[in-house]
Amino acid sequence: MNDRRVELEDRRVDPEDSLESSLREQRWFAALSAAKALQAECEVLLQVRDMADAEWRRAVGRLKAFETLCDALGEEVAGCSIAPPEGMIADSRMMSAA
Repeated sequence: MNDRRVELEDRRVDPEDSLESSLREQRWFAALSAAKALQAECEVLLQVRDMADAEWRRAVGRLKAFETLCDALGEEVAGCSIAPPEGMIADSRMMSAA
């Protein structure tokens, strides 16, 4: 009988303990929810970063192609025996001064 009383006393829940436990559980669920939301945001940002990286690589490739084209055209213009029109000379001087 005495053992039964101890067992029943152990089962009694203090209302303050119950409230604290409930608040702790609510905070845990809120933290878990926030962590899941942040995880989803990180996954989206990772995808966006990968897409931006791929676009950047394509742009660098196009830039290199245009730089090569400009160099080749510049060499052709420099090798021409025909002088460019007077307006183009003035324009190129203004560009180099900038």
